[in-house]
Amino acid sequence: LNAIIGFSEILYRQYFGPPNSDKYREYAKDINSSAAYLLSLVEDLLDISAIEAGSGLHDLTAVSIPDIAGECVDAARDRAYEKDIDIDITVPNGLPLVWADARAVKQVFLNLLVNAIKFTPASGHITISAAELDGMIAVMVTDTGPGIDAALIDRLLEPFSTRNQNPFTTEKGWGLGLSITKSLVEQLGGTIRINSALGQGTTVTFTLPLATETKAAVGAA
Repeated sequence: LNAIIGFSEILYRQYFGPPNSDKYREYAKDINSSAAYLLSLVEDLLDISAIEAGSGLHDLTAVSIPDIAGECVDAARDRAYEKDIDIDITVPNGLPLVWADARAVKQVFLNLLVNAIKFTPASGHITISAAELDGMIAVMVTDTGPGIDAALIDRLLEPFSTRNQNPFTTEKGWGLGLSITKSLVEQLGGTIRINSALGQGTTVTFTLPLATETKAAVGAA
């Protein structure tokens, strides 16, 4: 799949000069997007298998939400740029650390951010914010997308449930990203919820426990 994606990208982006016909480039782009979609599905299924087996969260440590938020926004900025979507980070630098697996937190951030970009129309806006709340850090990812029917919200965190059940969007997907995100957050001792309404955008909020001195001492032992 990686080879298919790589070589088809070379073709449709015309890295070695223009092809002889527009159809040639169009088909190459179709190959690239279909292979990328299939690769994403395979990776999601592997993630679900690992989570169900209870593996992958062995490196618990004190983690900086502002640092990870910045890294993930940088990683997703090209996707947002293609749709002229602005991303704002309003996460205070002095926010307390959380007790988590840094790789898992990055995956949670990226899943939510990529999902927000996917369902936000061109020239839209995404905001990432965070605050301390009742011994936890709450992180909010808010988009200006079409919103979600209230009747669908509870099902979106289940495997194979997608936002494309919303008649106002044409985006496709197998709906594994939010399920993976929910599983990761819960394994880290947090919670996740979705607030949305049709025509009003969507906010996904997840919480993670603070890195107390006791936890830090245990982790260092």
